[in-house]
Order: sequence, then structure tokens, then C-alpha cells
Amino acid sequence: MKVRCNTILPCSVEDDDFRCKPNISLKRNEKTGVVRAAIITSSLVGLSRITGVIRDIGRTTLFGRDWRTDAYVSAFSLPDLVYLLASGGALLSGFIPVFSSYLARGEDEKAIKTFNVLMTYIAMFLTIVIIACEFLAPTIVVLLFPGMVSDEKKLTLTITLVRILLPAQFFFALGALFSGALMSLGCFAEPPIQSILYNIGILLGGIIGASVGSNWRGGGVEGMAIG
Repeated sequence: MKVRCNTILPCSVEDDDFRCKPNISLKRNEKTGVVRAAIITSSLVGLSRITGVIRDIGRTTLFGRDWRTDAYVSAFSLPDLVYLLASGGALLSGFIPVFSSYLARGEDEKAIKTFNVLMTYIAMFLTIVIIACEFLAPTIVVLLFPGMVSDEKKLTLTITLVRILLPAQFFFALGALFSGALMSLGCFAEPPIQSILYNIGILLGGIIGASVGSNWRGGGVEGMAIG
């Protein structure tokens, strides 16, 4: 008869002869897998940072440093606030330990139920908040940036960009929840890949906007928000 006394260090019992020897090849494979995962994740995080720098350089190259780019940067304030309220660090830092503990105890059904409940609440909350912010965007932008009242052109563009950016927070927040679940499952590559695609999308949107959006209110900077 053979049994395992540890999933990491297999042991065997044959009659009265008890033998418990670490599986060296298994330990080496696990160590190699951890190192490989760390290298891949670090490389992807580094690549996401590089694409972020390229994105910012592209914005300056395409649109310069003027009222349009100021409006673009300012427009992120409200969407970022909505995102933080819906799936900020406190929420995810509470979800990941609970989700991981259920998985560690083999209670997969409870883990899935926790994920589904939280996803439903976040989706409902964001739907209400985003719709409200779309209607109240002019008032909120003025409250956040009272100095823009004297620059109607910049204020109008900022409000337009805010309204473009707000719906994306719905998907970003749910994406953060999925990323937390994936990290609990030991999948660490997906979040930096999302950041890379996000940066590439913004850059491509800016290139397209600069090419075809010369008649737009912001001269094409709206393309970066859409991207």
C-alpha cells in the first residue's frame, strides 16, 4: 500500500517499511517553474512600463503640450475616482485573501459564489454611478477644476473626454476583479498583458485621431480617450 503524507514531498508505506523521501525532481521542477514565472511576469511588467512611456511620448509628439493635452490629462480625474470607489485597493485586498482561503481549503463553490456576488455588486454600483456621472459631468468637472470656467474651450473638451472615458471604468473594475482571481490561482501574467494592450490601444487611438480628427473639437485627442 502506498500513501502520500505530503503533496510536495511524497512518501510511501509498504507493509511495515516506512519510507519518506523527498521527490527531488518534483522540487526542482517547482523551483524552476517559480523562477520561470517570476522572469516572465517581471518581463511583462517591464514591457508594460515601456509601452506606458511610449504612450506618453506619443501623446506629446502627436498633440504637443497645450490646452488639448491638459484637458485630456484632467479628464481622467473623475473616471479614476469612479474606478477607485468601485474596485479600489481596499476592496480587492479584502477579496483576494478570502478567495484564496476558499481555494486553499478546496471550497471551490464558495470561492466562485464570492466572486459572482462581488462581481454583481460592482457591476450594479458602476452602472448607476457611471450613468449619474454622465449627466452630472459638467457640474463635477467645474467642481474639480474651477479654474477651467474661464476657458470655455478647454472646459468643453474636458467634459467630452470625461464622458468618453467613464464607460471604460465598468470594464476596468471588472477586469481588476478577474485579475485578483487569476492571481489567487497563480496566474500572474494576465494583469501586465492587460496594461500593455491598454497602452497600445491608447497610442493607436491617438494616431488615428491625429490623422482623421482634425475637425474634431480637440483636434483628434479624443482618439486617445476612445483608444
